[in-house]
Amino acid sequence: MCYLTDKVLVNTIKEFRAVTSQYALKEEDIQKITWSLVVDRKKKDLPDKGITLKYKFDESFLNKKVRVQACIEGNEFCLASCDIQVVDSIIVDTKWKNAKGEIIDSCFYNNVITFHVKFNIKEKKQVPIKLFITDTTGKELGEVRIPAPLKSSLDISQYTAEFHINTDESWQDYTPDDPVHKIILQVKSDQSAFKPVMHILGEIPVQVEVKKPKNPPMHHEFSTTVAVRLYDFFKAKGISPRGIMLVLGQAGLESSWGKDAKEDYNLFGIMGKTAYSTRSTSHGVLTGFSKEEGYEGSMKYYYSKIENNWPDFLTLIKENKTYTADEIDKALYTGDYYPDKATRNKTGKGAYCGRNDKEEKVPVYYGKELLKTSVSGERRFKESLKYQIQDNTYELATSTSLTEAERKELMAQNKKFKTILNELQ
Repeated sequence: MCYLTDKVLVNTIKEFRAVTSQYALKEEDIQKITWSLVVDRKKKDLPDKGITLKYKFDESFLNKKVRVQACIEGNEFCLASCDIQVVDSIIVDTKWKNAKGEIIDSCFYNNVITFHVKFNIKEKKQVPIKLFITDTTGKELGEVRIPAPLKSSLDISQYTAEFHINTDESWQDYTPDDPVHKIILQVKSDQSAFKPVMHILGEIPVQVEVKKPKNPPMHHEFSTTVAVRLYDFFKAKGISPRGIMLVLGQAGLESSWGKDAKEDYNLFGIMGKTAYSTRSTSHGVLTGFSKEEGYEGSMKYYYSKIENNWPDFLTLIKENKTYTADEIDKALYTGDYYPDKATRNKTGKGAYCGRNDKEEKVPVYYGKELLKTSVSGERRFKESLKYQIQDNTYELATSTSLTEAERKELMAQNKKFKTILNELQ
């Protein structure tokens, strides 16, 4: 018998080999093997000779059953034969299913989906595949890593093959101009048995699942306005993402997350009482910051004070690492590192936060307090950014009254907030 699949794709070259266990072939017999095709009970002799045949089935064979025969020249005895059917596609059907096994025609990010394909070929074989993200016009935007243990091939067994994939939220980055714009996940094969070029086995639209967020996190307004401006300011100064979160914790601790700074913009409590504020602190007197400069003026003056008075703290927050309370106290001369009056007078080094009573006997472990505040502040900061991204996306998807300028503003904010979240990972 000769080896072949039960289905052959039109306009592709297939190889057949005469194999028999009933007839012992001699070397001279191999050279006498002739080939023929039987279609619609009509025999067509081929000029090919030898133990193998390579033949391209053109459109004239489409949807027809063909018998391929190998004989010994001068002998009516048929050495080997087999029946095939010429088809226009190896693929019979494709389906996408959700985690419940239900058939779907689109999906959302962060969902597990299954690609199921039925083939015309029964034999067990592997089909090389690749996954791509495209836009709605078919333009390739990027290649997707194939999930393990699939690696790079589909295993066809008994006409079918399938694999699971978890759609990734990061794919939205392929369309940063519009977070609700859908993309297409494509499964392609470069198997020459399909086509000489990459052939699409299946594709499915992927888009954001649009839901209106419920309740904003605590201090949401502060986190999405002042805190974002603070992040940009200190990032430009070379402070690490982890360091910025520590500074944000200071701003939250010293201003009650902006509540006490609405009048004088004094985020860090470091400028002291001002002519336009009734709030008083023990951190010094306002010298380089005016109300007209707003929050940026507060940040600028805080940075200069840190740079001049607590340079070790500036060095510390430039490192993107996990800090300890002891490191913070040491850099700010607080806690066990609080200098006595004689040392302060001699060196000019004062603590960021003093003792709790006039006799200076009760230390303030500022590092411990600041770490606690910065951890909770970072959590709420991230929650607020994610909330706002979802709220903006909902507006972009559902609102019919947004102007083009408003849409661009919301999309730009989403892009900015996503960048911050990625940097804080």
